[in-house]
Amino acid sequence: KKRRKELKTNFDWIERLDVISKQAPLAPELSVQLSETEGTKDTIIHDELKRESIFYRQAQDAVLSVLPKLRELGIKTQRPEDYYAEMAKSDAHMQKVKIHLIKRK
Repeated sequence: KKRRKELKTNFDWIERLDVISKQAPLAPELSVQLSETEGTKDTIIHDELKRESIFYRQAQDAVLSVLPKLRELGIKTQRPEDYYAEMAKSDAHMQKVKIHLIKRK
């Protein structure tokens, strides 16, 4: 516990990006459907679709609460349109793979 507290205090929030979130509100049409099929915790555990929906809504709430904070701090949250990610494999290696696949055909 002591070590965890040390770690928590040594970094700014921007370095941790920790957030406690609930579930984002459902769209009105979905809330009617879910209230009709509302069950116990046991049914939620065994219903993968409901469980995934809960995870999704919790992540959605976290994003909706963190984005304004990031904008306040002046941190960009979107890549520029002309951004290209660095490739894990070189073009030369990919050419070798392509030639190998063509030979296999």
